[in-house]
Amino acid sequence: GQSDCLIVGSCELPSQKNDRHFIGDVSHDLFKVPGATYGMDLTSMNVQRGRDLGLKPYHQFLKHFSNAEFEDLRNTSQDSVDFLEDIYDSPADIDAYVGIITENPIPGLDIGPTAAEIIAMQFHGTKFGDSFYFTHTNGRYPFTSDQIRSIEAFSLAQIICLTTNMVKVRQYPLQLPGATKNPLISCSSVPTMNMNP
Repeated sequence: GQSDCLIVGSCELPSQKNDRHFIGDVSHDLFKVPGATYGMDLTSMNVQRGRDLGLKPYHQFLKHFSNAEFEDLRNTSQDSVDFLEDIYDSPADIDAYVGIITENPIPGLDIGPTAAEIIAMQFHGTKFGDSFYFTHTNGRYPFTSDQIRSIEAFSLAQIICLTTNMVKVRQYPLQLPGATKNPLISCSSVPTMNMNP
């Protein structure tokens, strides 16, 4: 189906370099009606959503996660600093979303340190706030240690093979293709999950 094409594209093509600039499809033409000059702007929508929800300004996130002040600027390029100074009257006015997307990415990641902290905090809350999370062994119906090992060994390649019509998939779908480091594997050779106790 069409979702298979999206998955293949996501697994086979590198993503755009991460920076504060968004492609026109997202910043001008989102949900554009045929014949219209413009669509919507996802970045503006995210900023407005943050304001509507009463999200604290960026400098407060900086202070909370790294005890840094905005003036420190160690995680922001000079180009982004100049951009922020043109847009905002004061560092205290910078919207959280805008500040976060202007941070330099952590080496090896596509996000800066503040976004990384927020995502880690959200994942921690999801995992430890859910009494049924699969690794918890003190719940009412916990998985056995063998079942937990089986779940942990289950790969994204296996999930893609089981939920799509794809015949082949990269062994490591989130890594870029490489001749030998990330070969295409046949979905018929991908084992299914064993949940027997």
